[in-house]
Amino acid sequence: MANLSLDDVLGKMVTAAAGAVGQKWPQVRSQVESELRQLAEVAVDIAARKAQGKIDQHQAETLFKMQANALTGVLAGLAGQARLTAEMAINAAVGAAKDAVRTATGFPFI
Repeated sequence: MANLSLDDVLGKMVTAAAGAVGQKWPQVRSQVESELRQLAEVAVDIAARKAQGKIDQHQAETLFKMQANALTGVLAGLAGQARLTAEMAINAAVGAAKDAVRTATGFPFI
């Protein structure tokens, strides 16, 4: 199992989000990026707790899903195409975070 660094997982999430929406990334970047940091922090915390034996798979999955679901709050303030673009970016970033947590913890969850 691997350690997770905040910068590494956040970088992967931002890259995935920007790649998912391409040239539309600047339209939603400011709304999405700060929210991604929060999910990245949770991912790093899950990996650290797993390494310390303080979290099991169910707890990790619950924490991750709670924060991933909170990301949808960023969509509330957006309308139309910007909302769809932000949703695509968030979905891609969540996928990248899931991959990072799976690799770091060995949990096949989510």
